[in-house]
Amino acid sequence: MTASTTLEGDPHLPLFRKLAQSIRNQIVQGDWGPGDKIPSENEFSDRYGLAPGTVRQALSTLVEEGLLERIHGKGTFVRRPNFSGSLISRFRFDLEKRTVRLISKSVVNAPKYVADKLHLEPGTLTIRLYRQHLDSEVKKPVMLDEIWLPYGRFQALMEFKDEAFGLKIYELYREECDSIAFDATEVLSAETVPSEAVSLLDVQRDAAVVRIDRVTRAVDGSVLEWRRVWGNAKGFHFEWRIS
Repeated sequence: MTASTTLEGDPHLPLFRKLAQSIRNQIVQGDWGPGDKIPSENEFSDRYGLAPGTVRQALSTLVEEGLLERIHGKGTFVRRPNFSGSLISRFRFDLEKRTVRLISKSVVNAPKYVADKLHLEPGTLTIRLYRQHLDSEVKKPVMLDEIWLPYGRFQALMEFKDEAFGLKIYELYREECDSIAFDATEVLSAETVPSEAVSLLDVQRDAAVVRIDRVTRAVDGSVLEWRRVWGNAKGFHFEWRIS
């Protein structure tokens, strides 16, 4: 019989919480990534010498947190991030039928307003990406975004060609920087188009634009990026049911 693995952590914590923390740590460390199937309840029970009920309680805790998901008949998996409900989807163009052009990529000492969003000290090195989104059918600009990233975590991106910074940028974070987007918070506002965006959005100088600010976090809660998105207000529709 194989000896069981001892759970580390606060000895005063209930066993199910210690197991939940151990699984959480393994996900943060990259032992299991989004979409990966984790061991079964019986496997965890054998590995740590725990009662099945204790394991079930630990997994249920992580499901409630949104870190894991159960799929009937298949098992328990690390939840994949799903940004399909993003406010960006409220723009009236097909998000799948667009191309992205990187306008600029630079290393910048973070201004205070950026440092605050990224939870960094002002002046810390950051990467700033500025991109234009175009409707690939009519070849017209529909959106701009500005993305700020901590340089220490994402410096490998500076070696990539402009073509790499397209629609699947979160895959780039994961594959090249071991940084997995887990969840995000978005804030919606309206403003007059910034002067530097007039020609890039192909709008009048006093046009109204919708701005979406997004803070994206990793599994451990650390901030991966802060981005600002601008799009023509005429192309934005948001509906919310109240009951």
